Amino acid sequence: KIKKTTSALFLEVTSAASLQTCKQVMDALVLKMAEINKYTLENQEDGSLSDPDADAVSGQPPDPSGSSGAEKAGSTALVVEQVRVLDEDGHLKVVYPSKTDLGLAAPHVTVIR
Repeated sequence: KIKKTTSALFLEVTSAASLQTCKQVMDALVLKMAEINKYTLENQEDGSLSDPDADAVSGQPPDPSGSSGAEKAGSTALVVEQVRVLDEDGHLKVVYPSKTDLGLAAPHVTVIR
């Protein structure tokens, strides 16, 4: 379950048929998450991040400052850690995201290489 306080996720996309399909699905996931992150950061001044009822239901006490974990850390970009994809024999197949993955539409994504 993802909450406002979630700061790390592990996403895995697998397919026995196509590595390219996996990369396209992962690109779409990462770009959508970056878009949501950007929207959230742009609208935090509006108080849209503070939802005491939702926090109370999830078991998290409301944050009196109304700030998110990303804001506390000073983060404005989604951070993605580059990973190595290996075949069944342990040989390097691809590195994701490479410089060509995620396209040019990812200004709010920081890749740790």
